[in-house]
Amino acid sequence: MTPYTLKPSLILIILVPIVGILSVIPYTGALYGDFVRDDVYLIRDNTHLDNPDYLETIWLKDFFSLSDGLRSYYWRPLVQLSMWIDYKIFGRDPFGFHLTNLILFGLMVSLMVLFFLDAFHLLIPSCINDPGNHSLPGDPSIRISAGAAFAALLFAWHPLRAETVCWISGRTDIMLLLFGIGSLIAFGRSIPFNGRSRSSLLFLSVILLSMALLSKESAILFPVFALIIYNRPMRRHCISSAWYGLPVLLWAISRHFAIGYKHWFIRTTDPVFIPVGAGRAFFHYVYLHLWPVGLSSEPWFPLPQTYFDGRALTGLALAALLFIAFFMRRTIITSGALWMLIGLAPFLHILPLAERAADRYTVLASPGFSMVLIGVVMMPRKWLLRVIGFVLLGILAAGWGIGANHLSATWLTDQDIMLRSALFGQSPQALFYLGDKAFTERDYKSAAASYAQALERADTPSVVAYYHLALAEIELTRLDDATRHLRLALELEPDHRLAGLLLGELLMRRGLFDESLRVMESQAARHPDNPVPHMVMGTIYTDFLGQPEKARHSFNEALKRDTQNIHEAFIRHELNKLSSR
Repeated sequence: MTPYTLKPSLILIILVPIVGILSVIPYTGALYGDFVRDDVYLIRDNTHLDNPDYLETIWLKDFFSLSDGLRSYYWRPLVQLSMWIDYKIFGRDPFGFHLTNLILFGLMVSLMVLFFLDAFHLLIPSCINDPGNHSLPGDPSIRISAGAAFAALLFAWHPLRAETVCWISGRTDIMLLLFGIGSLIAFGRSIPFNGRSRSSLLFLSVILLSMALLSKESAILFPVFALIIYNRPMRRHCISSAWYGLPVLLWAISRHFAIGYKHWFIRTTDPVFIPVGAGRAFFHYVYLHLWPVGLSSEPWFPLPQTYFDGRALTGLALAALLFIAFFMRRTIITSGALWMLIGLAPFLHILPLAERAADRYTVLASPGFSMVLIGVVMMPRKWLLRVIGFVLLGILAAGWGIGANHLSATWLTDQDIMLRSALFGQSPQALFYLGDKAFTERDYKSAAASYAQALERADTPSVVAYYHLALAEIELTRLDDATRHLRLALELEPDHRLAGLLLGELLMRRGLFDESLRVMESQAARHPDNPVPHMVMGTIYTDFLGQPEKARHSFNEALKRDTQNIHEAFIRHELNKLSSR
């Protein structure tokens, strides 16, 4: 059976823009947000935006290499082009960039209404000839139109969208879906036609898919999504289907030429556990959709260490059942569930990263979740049950919209993001923020516990966490532990200025003068402009070792550096004491 081709109608002219406008309402507060996280590197501090050859270099450079020298092996020139256009119009005012995000998101949700209309007409073919359908000729049925509108709003108003819409750098996901969904619509509508009409729509789908690939790498999944939705028609039109997959091959070759072949993400876990971890993550993401409470920019959950982890096995079993159910009977529910599983595929193998369950990773999977909900509501044959179902979906969508609006307020500044993560309190980052909060409140015991737990949960040791843990332990007079953690910090990063100075002073307080001198000599060599190591060495020679000549030499060396007024006063006072002896 070929997809139902929607003709221009009054219901579409009204429905599509209304849903697009409604979709952005919960996020309008983001217009007053600042540049946060990656926005700082990509926009605010990106001096390359002023280069006259910027538009040429973005096609041959890593996504982050044009900001501060980072290397990610992401190739997203279309997103960089959109940011450059914003920069030329709005300068470095974040308002304009947020406005663009909202406009792109509204357009994307509008297209999603059209896609759901096509998909539902194909997956529920009986509705076209439904005796109870009283729509005008050429109009989609009221039931399918309502389902498409609700599915789009359920996607748009889910609190998981807050990060994508309110974070300027989340534009990668918006553009990914904007062009990807557009390509699916064009491809699906090309199948019933022949000759020039098919060629034109197929060409449009190829162009849009190429634009999606140039926005984010996970666009390689859209040919798979097409296979899920248009399975039967694609089997009868193999040549058209092959053309739709061509952009992925061309993108892979172009990406290799531009930035080289590298893994998208860093893997630090045993590959044997990736399938188990993927099942565990899938279970976690499903839970996030059903119960979006306590969302964080960097959530966290423990990795399975064995194939007998109960939640991991449950996730794998669910995945296997989805494939079986889909191939046995293609419905909105089975197609949507399989879409959700496939949509998570690019992110399920990056579990070792601290941001292993970030909210933004659900964007590609969430249209499948909306399809499942609509499928459940449309399942009853009695119209009254369907009406009740749509009313309940309306209440759910409104509740999610309120939650999304509340969550958007926590994306205005980096400080807001940190505070929300601290409240969530599960990821290493969140635990670190909790430690900072407790330290500020002088609850040093809780601060030390939070820092220590953050280090335990982190996949790699953190110099900053070791340093802050040592600060809390000093306040608790746990000097042995503080010394050990400062030594670990310097092993990871010998040039860490604050850790080196604190360790030298702590060793001095503990009477370990020889080691303190060695540490301070090392810090003086690594940071030749810093007077503090020479001041500490002068204090040790004066107060503890009774070596005035070495003390005088150290204090004079400190004076040669760029000292602050308080440092200079202290140094001259010590030199006067030495002179009076």
